[in-house]
Parts: sequence; structure tokens; C-alpha cells
Amino acid sequence: MKKIIFLLILSLVLFLFSCENPLKPTLEILTGDADYYPLSIGNYWRYSSQLNDDYSLKVKEMVWYGGRHSFRVEKREGNSYSSSFYSKVQDGVQIFSSNGWSYYVQYPFIKNGGWKYSYGDTTIVYTLEGWEDIQTPAGNFKDCAKFFVSEGRETMSGLDVISEYYYWFSKNVGIVKIEQTYSKVNQYELIQLLDYNIK
Repeated sequence: MKKIIFLLILSLVLFLFSCENPLKPTLEILTGDADYYPLSIGNYWRYSSQLNDDYSLKVKEMVWYGGRHSFRVEKREGNSYSSSFYSKVQDGVQIFSSNGWSYYVQYPFIKNGGWKYSYGDTTIVYTLEGWEDIQTPAGNFKDCAKFFVSEGRETMSGLDVISEYYYWFSKNVGIVKIEQTYSKVNQYELIQLLDYNIK
């Protein structure tokens, strides 16, 4: 009897570990092996922008903000500076806005799933479309999570869309590419990662 149980367990283990899993990126997120918006002091990203000045983001320090420990991320665009505040939580990363803490990235990434992020009277809706390999001036990135993102104002009849984006997040790097269409003015913008440093 012990021999039969042992053989059944051995067969099950061999079966589980011999199959390739198409959900691997999602499983990595669930097990904590992936970070699609890494926050550590000193992390740095520089982006090219088709319509505006190139800009950079740098994680400057950890501070107490909005009632919790947060990372202050400084954005430098031309001669202007601004700061945003991000917090790591168990299932993602949150950003502080006029509405309090909202998800900026929420795990797990599930196809056709996503989350909402609100500030003021504006709502941003993220929907995962799938996984793609992306080329940027900073290099090639495999299995990037591709999100369709719509931004607008909530109305009685739904979301009045102002702009639509595609965001590509790379494992342990962050955002590597953004394509944005401004619906109201029929304008397109491409933003790509130029270089980065992750601690």
C-alpha cells in the first residue's frame, strides 16, 4: 500500500514539474518572484517623449506620507520638478492622489482583468491585454505585460474618455513603453525607455 501511495505522489510531482505553464508570468507575480514597478531608493528611469521634453523618474527617498511609509519619486522634465508618492502593498503598488491611496499596479495580472485608479474627478482604467516582447532604445524586453488604459471622467452614462494608452510593464524594470492617443484633439504620443538603473 505504501508503495502505491509513493508511486502516485511521485507521478503527480513529475507531471506537475514536467509541464510548461503558459501562466508563468502571472504565477511569478503570485509567488512574489516578479515586480513590475520596482521601488528602491536610487532606482532611475529616463524616457523619450515624442511630443514633450524627455523626462526622468528617480526614487529619491522613503518618507512618511499619507499615513504610511512611502517612496518619493521625483519627475524631472526640462527645468521642472515634481514629486509623486508610492507605497508597496501586498498585492501591488499604490499612488497617493487627491482621492487618497489608489492602485497604480495591482497583482495578479490576469488577462482581461485590471484595476481603476482615480484622482480628482478623473478615472484611469487598466485592462491587461496580454504579454509581448518590446524593443526600446534601452534594450529588448521579453514577456512585457501589455495594458490598455483609458482615462476620462465618470459620468452617469459611463466613462467620458479623454485619452487612451497602451502601457508595457517589464518584469523587474517597470514601464518600458507608452503609446497614447488624445481622443479630444486627435493627437498621438510615443514614450520609450532610454535608460534605467534598478538597485
